[in-house]
Amino acid sequence: MLSIEQKNNTRAKQSQLKELECLMNIHKNKTLYTVSEIYEIPLEKVDGRKNKSGGGNKTKYIEIIELLILDLLVQDTNNGNVFLSKNKLLKSLAMINDNYAYCKERIPKLSEFIGIQKQTVEEWYLSTDGMLKRNLEKALDNLKGQSLVLWSSELTVCDLVTIGINEDEQSLNINKNTLEDEYGEKLVEYNIVNRIDYHHREATTSEKKFILRTERNTMESMGFNNKQEIIRNSMWSEFKEKVDDIILDELKIAYYYNSYKIICNEDHIIQQRNKLLDLLLSEEDRKIHCQTLNVDISKRLHGNVENKQTRAIKKNEELFCGESHDKNISRRINDTYIDDNDKLTNTLINKDSKNIKGKVRRIKIIKT
Repeated sequence: MLSIEQKNNTRAKQSQLKELECLMNIHKNKTLYTVSEIYEIPLEKVDGRKNKSGGGNKTKYIEIIELLILDLLVQDTNNGNVFLSKNKLLKSLAMINDNYAYCKERIPKLSEFIGIQKQTVEEWYLSTDGMLKRNLEKALDNLKGQSLVLWSSELTVCDLVTIGINEDEQSLNINKNTLEDEYGEKLVEYNIVNRIDYHHREATTSEKKFILRTERNTMESMGFNNKQEIIRNSMWSEFKEKVDDIILDELKIAYYYNSYKIICNEDHIIQQRNKLLDLLLSEEDRKIHCQTLNVDISKRLHGNVENKQTRAIKKNEELFCGESHDKNISRRINDTYIDDNDKLTNTLINKDSKNIKGKVRRIKIIKT
């Protein structure tokens, strides 16, 4: 169909496949090849051979993240400083799309909308979150090792600031009303006489200590010992709401989250501006690198899922002689497991996927 000469040699076939992967997104399942996307701009061909440091393909993947981070830093609007939440930073680097963070807060609704078991969606997010965080911080550490950036993970708070009156005249009595609309979406209203604005900033040391203490006390009161247990038991929203209510009452802070604080070496910004400008990619180069990274993440997630299924099949054969009594193993050896995960990846990672936030929001979950 593609008018490509057939090769009988295995290595020649693999080389042809690598060339095709630069033109289209291909998934292989046994002898079946599925083409899910044809790229407008062909990807760079990745050399699978190991470089001097032994990194090979993986090193190239991290290098693209590094390049995009530097490009983000030297853009005029940032002036060598970035202070962004993890999800906003990942979105800026084309490592996730607009649906990712929104749907993460609405896993039951996403599960219903997309037709995939809630446990599979939760597992996908847990695995993907970990992989993306490791890769991002590996790239940041590499840049730090080259004395190009300094970075840290900082707790960020959102202050409620009244508008139109002096700071010392602000009312300290803030009432929070949490309502639900017809779709079960929570609507938060703050009962303050004056208009309010939201001010995001790095938390002070005393605020960090208070939030940590509040989290631990709330965790123990709910019968959990760590945050992963809370997530696995689908209690994260309840936990976060309890903590937010306490810090609103005590600190007048609406909510908090983690951000990445990244800065360039000022000497490079001021004294070697021309050299740094070489790091500023053209629009076309930036588009190519973002597309390459976005597709590579999807391929890595697909490979991880294939490995999970392979291990589950092996464990199932060893322990149960082909009849699993473990729910996770049964789910992972199911014929739809890889397709379900690929569907999640395409919906939540692929930068060209349609925005589904409005549709997910309107899903009604019947509480039992």
